[in-house]
Amino acid sequence: MELLAQPTPTYGVGGFNLWVFNQFRNLKKNKGFRHWLKKTFGRPPQFYDPAVTNRSKLVLEKYLKDRGYFGAVVNIDTLVKKQQMTINYRVVSNGQFEFKQLYYPQDSTPVGLLINENRQETAIDTTKYYSKLALDEERLRLTQIAGRKGYMDFQENYLFYLVDTAKERLQADIHLRIESPSDSALHQPYYIGNTYVYPAYLLDDTLTARNLDTIIRPNLTTIQPVEVVKPKTLDRAIAQRKGALVNRDLQDVSISHLLDLGLFKFVRLKYEKRDSANTQLLDRYFYLTPSLTQNIQYEFQVNNRSGSFLGSAASVQYSHNNLFNGAERLNIKLSGGFETQLTNSQSFINTIDLTLEANLLVPKLLLPFKFRNRYFRFIPRTRINLSNNFQRRTDFYTINSTNLKLGYEWQQNEKIRHQFSLLRVNQLSVRNKSESFQTTLDNNTRLKNSFRNVFIIGSNYIYTYNSTPKTDVTPYYFFRTEIGTSGNLISLAATGDPTGENPDKFLGREYAQFLKFSPDFRYYIPRRTNTLASRVLFGIGLPYGNSKELPYIEQFFVGGSNSIRAFNLRGLGPGSYFDETMAATNNQLIDQTGDIKLEFNLEYRFDIVQYLEGALFLDGGNIWLLDSEDRPSGVFKFDQFYKEIALGTGFGMRLDFDFFVIRLDAAFPLRKPVANGQFGWTFDDLAIYKQSWRQENLVYNLAIGYPF
Repeated sequence: MELLAQPTPTYGVGGFNLWVFNQFRNLKKNKGFRHWLKKTFGRPPQFYDPAVTNRSKLVLEKYLKDRGYFGAVVNIDTLVKKQQMTINYRVVSNGQFEFKQLYYPQDSTPVGLLINENRQETAIDTTKYYSKLALDEERLRLTQIAGRKGYMDFQENYLFYLVDTAKERLQADIHLRIESPSDSALHQPYYIGNTYVYPAYLLDDTLTARNLDTIIRPNLTTIQPVEVVKPKTLDRAIAQRKGALVNRDLQDVSISHLLDLGLFKFVRLKYEKRDSANTQLLDRYFYLTPSLTQNIQYEFQVNNRSGSFLGSAASVQYSHNNLFNGAERLNIKLSGGFETQLTNSQSFINTIDLTLEANLLVPKLLLPFKFRNRYFRFIPRTRINLSNNFQRRTDFYTINSTNLKLGYEWQQNEKIRHQFSLLRVNQLSVRNKSESFQTTLDNNTRLKNSFRNVFIIGSNYIYTYNSTPKTDVTPYYFFRTEIGTSGNLISLAATGDPTGENPDKFLGREYAQFLKFSPDFRYYIPRRTNTLASRVLFGIGLPYGNSKELPYIEQFFVGGSNSIRAFNLRGLGPGSYFDETMAATNNQLIDQTGDIKLEFNLEYRFDIVQYLEGALFLDGGNIWLLDSEDRPSGVFKFDQFYKEIALGTGFGMRLDFDFFVIRLDAAFPLRKPVANGQFGWTFDDLAIYKQSWRQENLVYNLAIGYPF
């Protein structure tokens, strides 16, 4: 109740915010540094106003009544001391009423019978205290049920309650009643009549100034000057057929579908009632305002990382949202980048990366059988993806990866999303190996098996659940899990000696066989000025059959801006593995990858000033191998893995502009691998005030967006 009483002065500790406001209260300009200080840190004084106080009295009494404190009275006392007013609200109440019994209407009208049929699903608990919120939720539930059964005119205000508190002390009987329409007619169900769609409607259009082409289908009439979109695409998007009992929820689904096509800025639905043979019909008119269908986007970025590496990248993307006039989305993206090591005198360019990618999204599921998508709130889509990535690492190797994906994605509701890749083909080719890199491969069986020319042919499925918070202070969570497999079906058509040492081949090339599983769980506890965010993720990849190791691009790693931030990307693990030579020479051959991954993160985010946030975080985890003769210290063991958990902590600053976030994190390890296969704490060596310690231990991460 204290939060409802107004005004609520917030002057800061010792009145600091009010003091800042008074220092700059006479500023004439609404710009400059002093204006920013006043706006950001200053708080104006709250002056006493009897009208505001009396309004607070009414708000508090209504608050009490809505929670069962019938007859409660709020009295106001004021105390003046110099120029300060103290306001005391005194509540006088006889107690809180409980629900005793809830009575539903007993009339025999169709809508009355419908409500009685659904009385058992009520969320009202008659063993609890009276709550107006619970009664409102029940009224909304019954109105939604009526709307699904054709009663389009039925609104919440047609349901009202009579509260009887006279029988027993602090107990209330609730009687639900149905009010008839103003014309004294009975509530009537409606059925779908004709449906008309105007796909090229403009907001200032009279629909008479242009020549319009009318296309009549069994359930839909399309009226447009030119073919903006195919009528059958609109027919698939609009739910319910002619003659069906009107379902209000499915009318909302139709609007969602039309907006989800990505072709229209605005969608307006208008109804016209019509009586036909004693049946109430609703004719539907959809007015669709088109949006732009094509656009081009450019991106340019510069990055740097430890080891005096400096990189640059750029991309251009062309998009067409209505390729064949059926709301097909085509995206073609060309991106490239390079990286140089300033201290490398042998070659200026260290890494070159080029990618060409094309995506086609079709607004239906392309299946060998008929599938109706009318009851999904969002349109299911078929995705076809073709890409090629070329990466040249001057001192090591060249990798060319060609990918083809065919799959489906659909959003079950606002919280649940599915992505299923029916076919995923990746042809990986490794060429131009340097002598030093080949020597490394010859001495490392795992790395040699990872860098093979292979086919990755399989499927994968991604399930995402994102609970939507009801308020800004409601905890919520996010869960994502991915299951992928490769090589099972093509093994039936493979050639080779299954008992020999050489792997089987498909179309003259080795293929990979593995099973991969990686769940990711996140939990958020938001408050008005801060948020506690946490994440736990796990991953395991199991090579079998034709593969002794996972392909390099499928292996797990940790470190970097979105992982354990106290370690560089792929700079930790597996297990307690530690290479003193590589660390001393800053060798950039990254092979610290694994078959198992465990990671957890905890981050406290808090507001500093407008747009500027701070964060304190703790990251932990590691990667491990399932088996390895070359790196026994990296093999996962149940009685050992918990001793090989690395920890890092740090502080971050974020510029949050709502539509994007710029993040800078500085982190250092608390627990890390050291020589002789051991893990050690760093508390004894902690010396943040020393420049040498900061240069050796601090890792900076500059990124876009939150880490999780």
